[in-house]
Amino acid sequence: MEHIKKLYAKHCEKAVKDYVSEVSAILTYLHIAKNRCEPKTKTQKDCMFTLLDKNLKKECENVKKILNDVHTTLEKLLLEGAKKAERNCVERAVDGVLYPINKDFRGYHKTLKALCRNSGSFRSGNGNTVDLNYTLTKPMYEHINRILLSTFR
Repeated sequence: MEHIKKLYAKHCEKAVKDYVSEVSAILTYLHIAKNRCEPKTKTQKDCMFTLLDKNLKKECENVKKILNDVHTTLEKLLLEGAKKAERNCVERAVDGVLYPINKDFRGYHKTLKALCRNSGSFRSGNGNTVDLNYTLTKPMYEHINRILLSTFR
């Protein structure tokens, strides 16, 4: 196990060194290109930089507005979902986890004990998953899934 940790640390260190050397090379290139400009080229470059800066600020404002709209919508939907989840939490827990359908309950106390030990989720040896957390928060997910999918696709 120690060998794997050392190998991982060396790999991370090498990745950081490579990244720093790339960034250093890019900065050096930009610095040299900046110093070798003729006056005419420099004024054109300054004009282009101003135009790019203006366009970037405009686009940032648009993105900020869109994200603010998404934030308010998500907040509203999360509140609705939380209220619905709170109203139905006992029924959902009883139906989905505590008294599941088609169970003979032999040894089910071990599953419930594992749920308590593992912060509300448990995966059995045969691959079945019992997730009390998801069962309780499912109404919240149902409310926000549509907006999340449309926003981040």
